[in-house]
Amino acid sequence: MDDLKKEREETGTESTRPNGQKKPSAEVSGLHDRIVYELSHDLRTSLNSITGYVQLLKKNAADTGRVREYADGINGCCKEILDLLGSAVEKQNSLRSGKSTSIREFSLGKLVEELNGATAQIRDEKRLRYNVLVRGIKDDHFIGDRSRLTEVLLDLVTNACRVTPEGGQVSLKISALRTETPNQYEVSFVITDNGVGMSSELQKRLFEGGRQKSVLGFDSGGIGYNMGATKQLVDQMGGTISVQSSPGAGMEVYVGVRLEGAHGGERDFFKDLGIRRLLIIVQDPQEIERIEELMDAKRIPCDKCLTGSDALRKLSGTEDLYDLILVDRDLEDMPYKDFCRRARKLSKNMSIILLSDKPEHFMDEVELDGITGIMPKPFFYSVFRQLAARLAVTGSAEQVKEEPALDNPLEGMRFLVAEDNPLNADILKELLEMEGARCDIAGNGKAAVAMFRFRKPDYYGAILMDIQMPVENGYDAAIEIRSMAREDAKRIPILAMTAGTMPQDIRRTLECGMDAHIVKPLEIDQLVDVLNTLKMKAALQEKPAQ
Repeated sequence: MDDLKKEREETGTESTRPNGQKKPSAEVSGLHDRIVYELSHDLRTSLNSITGYVQLLKKNAADTGRVREYADGINGCCKEILDLLGSAVEKQNSLRSGKSTSIREFSLGKLVEELNGATAQIRDEKRLRYNVLVRGIKDDHFIGDRSRLTEVLLDLVTNACRVTPEGGQVSLKISALRTETPNQYEVSFVITDNGVGMSSELQKRLFEGGRQKSVLGFDSGGIGYNMGATKQLVDQMGGTISVQSSPGAGMEVYVGVRLEGAHGGERDFFKDLGIRRLLIIVQDPQEIERIEELMDAKRIPCDKCLTGSDALRKLSGTEDLYDLILVDRDLEDMPYKDFCRRARKLSKNMSIILLSDKPEHFMDEVELDGITGIMPKPFFYSVFRQLAARLAVTGSAEQVKEEPALDNPLEGMRFLVAEDNPLNADILKELLEMEGARCDIAGNGKAAVAMFRFRKPDYYGAILMDIQMPVENGYDAAIEIRSMAREDAKRIPILAMTAGTMPQDIRRTLECGMDAHIVKPLEIDQLVDVLNTLKMKAALQEKPAQ
């Protein structure tokens, strides 16, 4: 009993009330509050998607193809909600034990996409060259501890960026090998930088320390924090972690974990979307082979080219042979814009997806130069599948057109929507366009500020601003827009579109210059009511005193 009491006192997991009953420590209580808050936010985000799909279903009930797509979307959102609830329970149960219980199916491609977004700001500030290389991974759906894996990779990539000098390079290499156990993979993550490196003395005590990440300082050998906590997370996943470094030679961190493959039966997925054959144009021979092998495994017919010229020759003389083209932004023989324009002239019905290492920088290219959509490098099947489904839904939008509503206040309005969740952004865009409005999407606050700045005054009629976004949040973006030396920047309605419901959330949105706080999931009727209210207030303020 004394040993158990001593262990609890050392870990700080619980204390005792005056009546002898145990009570949670401040640390555990704080973690509990954080879990509840994050769960509330994530649930509202998923419910926002479901609400959007329901509204689309009502407007397109006669189109059986779109109804099926929306139903699949709702089913996916429901699965996400179940995962969120299960994850919250697992986090609560593991607060004291420290054991890994958060085992679930996840998309490695989505994890990497979130990781890249979370580290974008520090990379941009230091002008770092950053690349992600994938080898040996076909289907990127796995079963494992997504939460801990995300935290480990975020810690390591962030630290690599911190210790790398301005203009340096950081890379993440991901590979997978089958093990002797059926459907088990040894997935490795190698994070390298060309920073100041690390002394052998520091390497000896690198993994010391408790659960807290204690900062060692960059001058002690080039590491930003004690990796004892990171190693503890890796150990809880049953993985391994090691470091290779020397002073002045940068650092390489290896993390290996075993993950179970989660192969879904979806042979007819692309067939149902009307995609019969793909054309892939990627200049990296290894990468294009990986993509082709993956498509073969999924029984998706495809052809490949290493240059734009070869691809154009394939397209010439073939009428609608390809339903979708996947093209690398970094073509060797011609600018990607030239290729897309020429390809579009040869076939007007196919979709063209641009592969880019910085997709957020090319959002304005969508619908220009014949490009249908953009997805990030490296190629992950789960991300591609999700985008293909969205394009199929959007592509059939013109099949069913309803009569515009009379006296629709949204008719003709142009919205700037800042939303980092691509699914929610696409749903909102389609809903607004069904009401006769126009809509431009910004994937983060920084992009929203730039899009507003470079448009002529009064180009946008209103801004819908998400709050929690990578690169720059909605609060800072609203402050930047309001501070611009333009009259329309002072008067344009900025509506906070957020899952945060606490009084301090509402107060902060108003303090940042936003006009209203709309709680997700957003509904069109709610948006109309808020805009009408703001119009009435503006009219009363402009009305001269009697």
